[in-house]
Amino acid sequence: MLKKIIWAIDAMEKNQALKRKTVQTLRHLTSGTNASIEPVYVLGPDRGSVYDIEPPKEQNDFKTLATKKLLTNLKSVRLRGMTAPTIVESKTPLTREVTRALISYAKQKKADLIVVSTHGRKGISRFFLGSFAETLVLQSRIPLLLISPKIAVKNKLSPILFPTDLGASSKDALKMVSEFAFSVGAKLIVFHQVEPIAAADPFTSPLSLSARLRSDNVDRREKEAKSIVDSLKTKRVQTHLVVVRRPNYPLDGILASAKKFKAGMIAIASQSSSLETVLTGSIARQVIREATCPVWIVRPALG
Repeated sequence: MLKKIIWAIDAMEKNQALKRKTVQTLRHLTSGTNASIEPVYVLGPDRGSVYDIEPPKEQNDFKTLATKKLLTNLKSVRLRGMTAPTIVESKTPLTREVTRALISYAKQKKADLIVVSTHGRKGISRFFLGSFAETLVLQSRIPLLLISPKIAVKNKLSPILFPTDLGASSKDALKMVSEFAFSVGAKLIVFHQVEPIAAADPFTSPLSLSARLRSDNVDRREKEAKSIVDSLKTKRVQTHLVVVRRPNYPLDGILASAKKFKAGMIAIASQSSSLETVLTGSIARQVIREATCPVWIVRPALG
């Protein structure tokens, strides 16, 4: 159950449509809970954008000016459980240090979730310019909810699409997602995509054996997925299992199913190592960039 949500807000955000989508998502998140929402802005030494108000006369005025902008940004926001905003200061302007400052504060406040919007940069632009949201995905062990400009917020966060690779961390994450689904009255779709396997060498393996191995693999995975769903303690949640037997790559399968079932949210477990995420990009990060609904990065280790 969510009790404390940190809303990582950009005091200088000019995209009002993105802010409205974030506020609407936060409203859905707290609809079945008594969670508090604390807006938090991280102010680093690189404070050029604060000058949009007026040049400061003293160095200490930076925080005052940022506070003024933050309060202006939040003036029209009406959210149940929202507390006074907080400004956290980072010692350096480096993206990784700014995110560490936010994570440290969130841990101090025992936050259950950090909500952040992302502008969805890709490729070379994302690599060189850096991305606060994606760096947060890389560093945070606190669950995250990410909202991109391309999402279409529904009237409720339902159904929740939960892609699973049938691994141990995914099983633990599913328990958390099921409890959340119950609290907000959402339906739950547990999704497993059978991935392509290497084709058999026709010179060394009979084609009939290859086909039988593929069929056995799919049957085994479908049985395991059903077992995971049946083991859920929260039986009050309407849960639907979808196993796509036709081989496809996970990202394509997830996005296609989210569109087909009109998902209100995608919840995905992620425990990628830093090196793996930086070099290749995890499935979770790819889903964040492409999804048209909010994406919850579930961290079962903290559940």
